[in-house]
Amino acid sequence: MTVNPAPKVSIVVLTYNGLKEVTRPCLESVLRNTPAGQYELIVVDNASADGTPNYLASLAATHPHIRLQLNSVNKGYAGGNNDGIKLATGDVVILLNNDTLLPPGWLPALLRLFNVDRRIGLVGPVTNSAGNEQRIELDGMNEANYEAVARQYAERQKGVWFTTDRLGFFCVAIQRRVIDRIGHLDEDFGLGMFEDDDFCLRARQAGFVLAVAEDCFVYHKGSVSFGKLASQKYRDLFNHNLGLYAAKHGTTWSMAEIALAYWEKLGKDLDVMRRRPNTPMAEAALERIAVRWENLRHVLVQVHGAGLSASEPSLKAPPILLRSRRQTRWFNFRRQVVRGTWPERVRYLRYVGRQLFARIGRFLPRR
Repeated sequence: MTVNPAPKVSIVVLTYNGLKEVTRPCLESVLRNTPAGQYELIVVDNASADGTPNYLASLAATHPHIRLQLNSVNKGYAGGNNDGIKLATGDVVILLNNDTLLPPGWLPALLRLFNVDRRIGLVGPVTNSAGNEQRIELDGMNEANYEAVARQYAERQKGVWFTTDRLGFFCVAIQRRVIDRIGHLDEDFGLGMFEDDDFCLRARQAGFVLAVAEDCFVYHKGSVSFGKLASQKYRDLFNHNLGLYAAKHGTTWSMAEIALAYWEKLGKDLDVMRRRPNTPMAEAALERIAVRWENLRHVLVQVHGAGLSASEPSLKAPPILLRSRRQTRWFNFRRQVVRGTWPERVRYLRYVGRQLFARIGRFLPRR
């Protein structure tokens, strides 16, 4: 196989408030763990009001490879990222959420697959927080130790990758030729949600393959910006954009697709174990199954709950669903509170507080 020279890479980070909680740690991890000279960093701010623009200006003043666009209004996820894409000069554009943390070696691991198969147009990493089979659970991982834990997993999964129908855009590498072919993110989706599903579907329809690098891990704190929306506003935005997606493509979207994608991924790894028993390949495949097993249950709980609500909301949930919900909540509590860092505990408790407040609000009289 002929190895092509490393492409020029443009990393686009979209920011909106959350300076201390997410933006600063994210950009520091980019600068610390991405070798200088291999990339340009484009930061687009969507009218933050917490001092982010001043911080970005001071950062760019000391790093000549950083370029800024400071928007006067919030242009949403698609609009802000499109601004960054238009400024980018790289052969590969990486869209990176500001609620991520990058370990050493992440960039070459992510880009490697573009040399494996020319049909690959988009590549994503595995992560601790995503809505698809990219999500894995590495025991004991938190914000403080993610680099060491991720490195050990990546070493055991060296060279492993798989294809998928959709990628989470918390971190995604996109070949420039894909953008030239299918265009930018669809800004009709407003603040966000489903623009990544839309882009992935358009890319696949154009003949491009989507891939996940199992040996590239990116830590994701998980939709910090959307987490600040009230539950009802989040559901309204989700349902509105789901309708846009369905109308645009003449097809719907459901959690069952995610569950089936998990099932297919686990099935492929089981095949590796059958064909190569008692080998390092079988051990690595078993680990890939183990780190996704709990997440499959989480997805199935959501599928079951959605189906129950759609059929007859007044019916009581069956015991198996109630038991699985309790197990899922306990699992998340252990991960975020018992094993998490203080920032992770605070985020979790804030999330639980918002959920409780939203539930209580349903029973309060409306004025």
